This record gives sequence, structure tokens and C-alpha cells, in this order.
Amino acid sequence: MQAFHQLIWYLTVFFVPLSVSMEIGGGISLSFPSEILIAVCGILGIFTQTPAAKSKLNLLRNPMSYLIFAYIAILLLTTLTSVQPQISLKRLVINVLFLWVFYFQAAHRFVIEKEIIRFWYCYIAGMTIALLYVLSQHAKYQFAANVSAEIPQPLFAEHAIYGACLAFVIPFLAIRWLNALQFGQRKWTWGLLFWLFLFAEFAAASRAAWIGLLASLTLFILLFFRVKIGQFVLLSSFFLLLIGMYQADIGRYIAQNKAESHSTNGDITELLSSVTNVSTDVSNLERLNRWGAASRMIEDKPVLGFGLGTYPFHYADYQVFSEITRISTRNGNKGNAHSEYIMAWVETGFFGFCVFIILFGTAIYSGMKNIHILPAKKTKALQLAALLGLFAYIVLGIFNAFLDQDEAATLVWSAFAMIAVGIHARKATNA
Repeated sequence: MQAFHQLIWYLTVFFVPLSVSMEIGGGISLSFPSEILIAVCGILGIFTQTPAAKSKLNLLRNPMSYLIFAYIAILLLTTLTSVQPQISLKRLVINVLFLWVFYFQAAHRFVIEKEIIRFWYCYIAGMTIALLYVLSQHAKYQFAANVSAEIPQPLFAEHAIYGACLAFVIPFLAIRWLNALQFGQRKWTWGLLFWLFLFAEFAAASRAAWIGLLASLTLFILLFFRVKIGQFVLLSSFFLLLIGMYQADIGRYIAQNKAESHSTNGDITELLSSVTNVSTDVSNLERLNRWGAASRMIEDKPVLGFGLGTYPFHYADYQVFSEITRISTRNGNKGNAHSEYIMAWVETGFFGFCVFIILFGTAIYSGMKNIHILPAKKTKALQLAALLGLFAYIVLGIFNAFLDQDEAATLVWSAFAMIAVGIHARKATNA
């Protein structure tokens, strides 16, 4: 049964980026076949051992696990107090299943270093097929930016989640390409994949993903030059000082900026400029509308929130006429609050928000510490890939929320598992 479990695991990771959403009745949709495979993997994990089950990894004593247990406890509590318990219970089951398969089970697999590499290979194999399909469809429109939003369907709901997954994977591709001697030969293959994924990211025209990838590059530069926390704070303060000195000019530019992210000419320069257009760009204005509605929901239920999965069904009542856009809806069928952090506060309250922030902050801090302390170059490279991918997601999570979707959850919680294994290896090194 262990061999069968192993096969299901690899198939699950491979099919996550290739799955399609299917309605199964009662307003419930299923990502097929990934969510079925995830469920099977979760069940098998109860009865079988992972390849590294005999290792000395003790997740119950890992600081990452403490916070994940606190996170699960908050999800359970806010499900009990939810304004729609049935919806919250479904989301709770899905979240716990994601954590069980991609954190707890995955961590025991990742004790064997080859299993981390195989994870990336399986996901990248599926993602490569997905992006080739998307690019072939996009090529029919000469890769115009204004049609990029719906091109990834039916494999991805829209370009933002597609771009987020690309941004998560690109750091590993870069590291695998530039460190071919540590991982094996075929350097040109990984260079080709890196540039293919980078082009796909560019064509996806997801501004949040671009920002996340740029933030990831910035973190890499800081790690490369071993910039200390005090120096980082000083650089940040200097940057903020510059913004303060030129705030009048910046304000005038924002007020005059009319660049549209959905421009019919598909100009990539205009798409980039549209990031700061908060006066006419409908995408930015709708995001502000969702954030405004969310802020009023937080004021209404600040401590325990509305409950998991409830934001789409209630934010319409908290919209105000002055913020509603032509793409606003009252039917709860057009997504969430467009921010992981705002969603966490709205649905799980202040304590849930705090645990969520501390959880991600601890992952980044631990990942950076692993890279500085672990001696083996290959281990450092794998930790760096997990850290940079996760950091890209954390930054783009300011503008989007995808953690309830299997495409993103697979990568995020598996990166947590990789970092948790790094903590275990670091402690073993210091022992």
C-alpha cells in the first residue's frame, strides 16, 4: 500500500495545475481530478507510512507545527461561531485536508532530499503542460494583455492564480538552472524551462504576480549580500524618507494617471502604469471596493469574524454606492476580498489574523535562518527555492487570495513543510 500511496502522491502533485473545475450539484464545485486525488492521499496517509517515517523528524515539536495547530484551532473556533456554519465547515474540512497532505505528510517525505526535488519536478511537469496550452490559446490573440484574464481557463480560474503559481515556481527553475552541477546535468533544459516560464509570467499580465516576483528577487539580493536586519531597516527608512520628500509629486502623478489595465490596445507599458491608477482603472477600483466592504465587515465582527468562506456571501451588504464599480456584484459569485490578510481578518477575526501573520512571518524568518546555517550547498539551494517562492506569494497575497484553491495551497503548504524539515536539519547540525 505504501507504493500505491507514493504513486497517488506524485499523481496528485502532477495533476494539480492540470485540473478543471466541475459542478457536482448543490452549488458545489470540484477541482477534477486533483481534489479527488488529494482526498485519497489524505486517507492513505492515515493507514500507511511515508518513505521517511522512520526518521527522527518530530513535527509535534517543530515551531512551524505549533503555529499551524494554532491556525487550525482558530479555524475550528470561527467555524463554530460562523454566520453560516455549513459553508465554514466545508472550508474547514478542505483547509485541514490541504494541511494534512501538503504539510504533515509532505514534511515526512521531504526528510529525504530527493523527495523535495521530485515534488518540484512533478509540479513543474504538470505546470509546463498547462502553460503550453495557455500560451497556445494566447498566441491566437498575439499575446495581447487585454485578453489575458480569461485565457488560462479552464485550467485556472483566471490569470491572477495562474500568474501566482508561475511566480512560485520560477525561483526553483532559476536555482536548478544555475546550479546544474549540484542537481545533475541537462543545464540547457532547465534554462529553456526558466525562460519559458518567465515569458508565460510576462504574458499572463498579472500585476500582483509581477510585484511578488520582483519582491522575491529583492529578497534574493539581500540574502546574497548578507544584508543584516539593521541594514535592511535603514534602507527601508531611507526609501520611505524619499517617498515622503516627493509625496506631492507622487500624488500628482497618481491623480493624473489614466492608464487602464483592461486597455483594448493591450499595451504592456500601459498595463504596468495602471498599477497606480486609482481614479479610473476598474480593476483597481473594484479591489478598493472589496477592501472597503471588508473594512466595514471587520468593524461589525472584529474579534471572531464572519467564518470561513463567508465573505463572498456577505460583502455585498457592506458595499457603499460611492465605491461600487461597473463590475461589482451582489450575487457573491465574483471572488473574495482580493487579499489573503484582509480575508483572514474578515473570516477568522483579529486572533485569526494575528496567527496568520505570525505563521507566515515565522516561515520567512526560519527559511532565512536555514539558508545561513545549513552547511550543504544543495540543501541551501532547495531551502532558498522554497523561501523565494513563498515570499513571492506572501507579497502578491496583499492583492489576491488563493489559499483556498488547490493550485496555490499545494505550493504554499509544501514550502512550509520544506522549511520545517530545514529547521529539523538545522537542529541536527547544531546538536
